[in-house]
Amino acid sequence: VGCNGNAILESKKGIIWVGTNFGATAFEPGNNFEKSMPPGIQITAVKLFNEKIPWGNLNPENDSSFLLSNGIKLSDFHFKGLSNWYHLPQQLTLSYKNNYIVFDFIGIGLNQTQDIQYQYQLEGLDEGRGSLTTQTSASYGNLPAGNYTFVVKAMNSDGYWSKEFKYAFSIRPPWWKTWWFRLV
Repeated sequence: VGCNGNAILESKKGIIWVGTNFGATAFEPGNNFEKSMPPGIQITAVKLFNEKIPWGNLNPENDSSFLLSNGIKLSDFHFKGLSNWYHLPQQLTLSYKNNYIVFDFIGIGLNQTQDIQYQYQLEGLDEGRGSLTTQTSASYGNLPAGNYTFVVKAMNSDGYWSKEFKYAFSIRPPWWKTWWFRLV
């Protein structure tokens, strides 16, 4: 979108009009419109055992194994690729041994981002949404095998809610709890 330098006018009421290639745009400086917009929400990291994982350095096609700085060996996890912005693993499946997961998230607003509150739930474990909080991290430890979806949303100081952000993953059961072992 382009605009012409000579196509700007302030009306008697204080409205600023800008002529663009596609028409005219009006701006009212006195309006505090940015507070009435719902915030955005984004998961910024998926951690295991409270450690940031270098997902971008791992090959999703091959199983990797490495030692975390806290001494825990991480192995037997799979994913299909990475998301564009924060390089989150897509279609993540974890071994029953890798069952401590942490989600970092952030609300994105145009004004007063320190006043953004969050509500989240781990579908498949939590019965309902948690209380409002200003924390930007959620930890889940000792998760049993199953399919999960982490759901988070943000609310600004005016009570406007973001859309929900969802992240699905699964934890595989140990071999002795699989259907084929029970069949044998």
